Amino acid sequence: MSDKNPVDSFFEHQTKESAAKAEEDLKLWKNWDTSGRNAQSLQPLMQRYEPLFGRKLKEWKAPAVNQAAFKAELQKQFINAAQSFNPDMGVAFNTH
Repeated sequence: MSDKNPVDSFFEHQTKESAAKAEEDLKLWKNWDTSGRNAQSLQPLMQRYEPLFGRKLKEWKAPAVNQAAFKAELQKQFINAAQSFNPDMGVAFNTH
């Protein structure tokens, strides 16, 4: 029987999962960056964040605002963040 506290096990798992996601984000960002920052190579990173776009669309969009226009603005801001991201600054892509 393990003497490990279940809460500690949970936090350890969450930490490992977060690190794996950050590593995958960085890999996708670097692929986009080294490919000349073209739209096609940005697609995998944007698809990875599509669920976040959907959640924020539901959370932030005012009823009178066109859904497609609001989603386009979210995607535009995501692209701006990707363009200004610098992995040498010591932050993860998802917190930039």
